[in-house]
Amino acid sequence: TRFILKYLVKNGLVKTHYQIKFRRRRDNNFKEINKFLPIIDSRVKEIITSYTGGKTELNECPVCNNIFLFWWDGFDTAPELVKACTETVYKYYPDCAIHLIDKNNYRKFTDIDNIILTDFEKGKISIQVFSDILRFNLLKNNGGIWIDSTIMFFNKMDLLKNLDNKPIESLEFSSTRYFMKYEKYNCSWSGYFFASRKGSLFVKVVDEVFREYYLKYKDYSTYFFIDMVLMMCKKYGLDDNALDNIHFADGDMMLMLRTLGDEYNKCYLSQYEAVPQKLEWRYEGKGKKNTNYCHYIQNGIQDRRSET
Repeated sequence: TRFILKYLVKNGLVKTHYQIKFRRRRDNNFKEINKFLPIIDSRVKEIITSYTGGKTELNECPVCNNIFLFWWDGFDTAPELVKACTETVYKYYPDCAIHLIDKNNYRKFTDIDNIILTDFEKGKISIQVFSDILRFNLLKNNGGIWIDSTIMFFNKMDLLKNLDNKPIESLEFSSTRYFMKYEKYNCSWSGYFFASRKGSLFVKVVDEVFREYYLKYKDYSTYFFIDMVLMMCKKYGLDDNALDNIHFADGDMMLMLRTLGDEYNKCYLSQYEAVPQKLEWRYEGKGKKNTNYCHYIQNGIQDRRSET
């Protein structure tokens, strides 16, 4: 394909070989869920269950007013959609310390194992998986909120406030609660919008799983590795069953992505406001006028009062 040829010219044969493997893994992700869930379970169970009975000491793990966004090549050259999403984070979280993480500064905030970093630089670990590794390491070391750079906000959802009596916080969406099921457990989290106290037991253990799994198996095995790890954290009740106590949001996080190309209609706004909207950075929206993309991405979020 054109993408692979372009990638080959830019990155060379070895990295392209790994990239093809990652794309095949992504394309087969839903087919592989039932195959890999018991495999990941057997491989990470010992690590997670070694912390059975433990829980975060809230008075020793502070709530930190940080937000972390990540774009490897830097936000100055990020796609239009990513820039528009980032602007909404600044708009709705003016009281937070917003950290724009990229290839030039991520080491300042992290202590990711050098073997993992070296293999990532060689192309052996995909950027998607590295992003998962990065978010939990950032939260372990710094505390705060991880927000994917392709999330658009239409109001503030204060995960930090919800950490008053919790080690972690995230959102459980009504539209995705059953996308992954294992034994009697089902998905109850959002990896793309995740908050933690600094050094909570939960993020420490997930960070350890990423490190020890890779050092032993030299690969993360499946596209949904992080979601499968979180499923095992739920199954084995990590950090006083922390994933059983996250915030429920009755809304569809993918609605905006499905309707970006539709003709602009302000009636969508109330549904967009229900939950943060997860978009796709490759979406360009070119060639059409007066669409939701034009209104919300190219022209920016309008003041709610102008919508009524």
